[in-house]
Amino acid sequence: GEVFPHEQQRVAGRAWSKVGNGQGTAQWGLMVGSIFESLLRDLLLEGWANEAAELQQVMERRVHRWLSMPFPYGSEFAWDNTGHEEIATWLLAYGHGAQAAQTADAVSAYTSLSPHWAYCGSPRRWGGF
Repeated sequence: GEVFPHEQQRVAGRAWSKVGNGQGTAQWGLMVGSIFESLLRDLLLEGWANEAAELQQVMERRVHRWLSMPFPYGSEFAWDNTGHEEIATWLLAYGHGAQAAQTADAVSAYTSLSPHWAYCGSPRRWGGF
């Protein structure tokens, strides 16, 4: 049996409460937002069908929004690229491989070949800090 069955429910509930409705800055990719794909799978495994259905609707709205943009990538902040991961994750999950590749290509286009933290993490290079 499970050692802490109530702990799983508490953690799942807290994670679910952080999802939001996909509005505001959530229209962009969020840092480590790809965790929502894992959360969706876990909600289904735990039998939280209503919450999973709501998360599915939120993500479908967000993917639809990204697909309507000429460049379906971006982050909640203009100076970083942390949201690209989530956008690529969900585009792949919904079968939009070409748009997911475009998202990855956007990061590759401005990432310097020189492995230096001070300018590899920002599309604006030094000016983004």
